[in-house]
Amino acid sequence: MKKVLLGDIRKYDRKGLNEVDKNIRGEKIVVSKGKSYGGLNDDEDKTEYFDTEEELKEKIKKLAEYVRNCKYMVSYTGAGISTSANIPDYRGPNGLWTLKEKGESAKSVNIRKANPTVTHMALVGLANSEILKYVVTTNVDGLHLKSGLSPAKHCELHGNMFRGNTVGFGSELPPNAIKISREHSSKCDLALVLGTSMRVSPACNLPESSYKNGGHLVICNLQTTPYDKYASLVIRARTDYVMELLMNELGIKIPVY
Repeated sequence: MKKVLLGDIRKYDRKGLNEVDKNIRGEKIVVSKGKSYGGLNDDEDKTEYFDTEEELKEKIKKLAEYVRNCKYMVSYTGAGISTSANIPDYRGPNGLWTLKEKGESAKSVNIRKANPTVTHMALVGLANSEILKYVVTTNVDGLHLKSGLSPAKHCELHGNMFRGNTVGFGSELPPNAIKISREHSSKCDLALVLGTSMRVSPACNLPESSYKNGGHLVICNLQTTPYDKYASLVIRARTDYVMELLMNELGIKIPVY
């Protein structure tokens, strides 16, 4: 079986790496080459931060409270939820773009053999419990689908590499994908952002509806994001650990893959 190197999915222009712009041309949404092309800014804080156990314990209690009281929870997931499946992220210490800046290359990964992580399965548990209404992911690894999460419950905004429909920078997002993601986001009063730096639009704009609707934006990411200042809660811990603690606090069993 052929090994698929995640770094081969998209080709990036290294000339301008600041912040990705969004162009809206009617219903055509383009991930475009603005000031940046999806790489690392020179002034971007690449440090990974970790909450203390005591801080994390208090934040999980608060998150559980938000989950219990929400009416429409949507989760937005990025590359960080798949690192424990040995799929590299982009901006982490061993991320594709981080290594590229050092003149290094990521190791070849057989993504076909990768299995859903604790985070993937916890989201399935929340969806099965009718708490989580929808998942919007920018990941192209297909692990949400592989986890058993219903296609009706999630959108692969940037496509699925195994279906040959991945979306690169400068390409139009599928109109139906952005339409349905916006529909669910418009109803969201709790946005749980997991493992994404929230720097690529239009995906990073979708969770805004949560706090604009009077609800909560919760970000779980080791690195800072441009949206931290809008969040009710920012959690600095690995997503698998956070979801394990959250599910335990909620008394919901994580399905076994």
